Amino acid sequence: PPSAPRSGCVLARTTRACTSTSLASAGSTVERRRLPDVDLLILGGGLAGLSLAERLASSSSPPTTCVLESRTAYRDDRTWCSWRLARGRYDALATESWSRFLVRAGGREARVECADTPYQMIPSAAFYDRATAAIAANPRVTLELGCAVSAEPTLAAGVWQVETAAGRTVTAQHVVDTRPPRRRPPSILWQSFLGDFVHTDRDVFDPTTAVLMDFDAQCDDGVQFVYVLPTSPREALVETTVF
Repeated sequence: PPSAPRSGCVLARTTRACTSTSLASAGSTVERRRLPDVDLLILGGGLAGLSLAERLASSSSPPTTCVLESRTAYRDDRTWCSWRLARGRYDALATESWSRFLVRAGGREARVECADTPYQMIPSAAFYDRATAAIAANPRVTLELGCAVSAEPTLAAGVWQVETAAGRTVTAQHVVDTRPPRRRPPSILWQSFLGDFVHTDRDVFDPTTAVLMDFDAQCDDGVQFVYVLPTSPREALVETTVF
């Protein structure tokens, strides 16, 4: 199948020879139809969409794939933290790792050793760089930045059609939509969180220990706790979470 162009928001329309024959009273007629621009269209180039595209780009012969992402450039806008339960694909991207954590509540605290399953941090910039480099190296997988989707995908004659904000239509055999839902789904429990890096002019943090849940913060209408993830004695990611 033809590859999509590597820049710009509009995918070139490539018509591949494909014929189907139908019988008519006067004889047979041949109808020509246009095949999709790509085999797979990924809507959204965040963690989920880029992970899928990067995995496909790293394979030897992936389906022709295009990622449509509304932002015009990637920046280091977040971190991802998780337990390392086994060797993972992105372990090398982790900039911080903690083998000890503590939990505080009611003036008491418990320390837990977790050397076998450390808690690690991956900055988004490292992931974005790796994913976009892999995509750029494979001509069968493309990333289209600054390309917002304006309507829900529609299926017509077995081909998915996606309208962009620029007024163009991109077609695909398959679509994976990784964008958040436009409407908030009904839920029993809702989580909100906000964090930022805090810098101090003296040593106040223990970089060997992560504070994963400090419940001593007051919250009258829910459950609140604070994360403290030290990256040095004078820097830490501090995040508050409310349920």
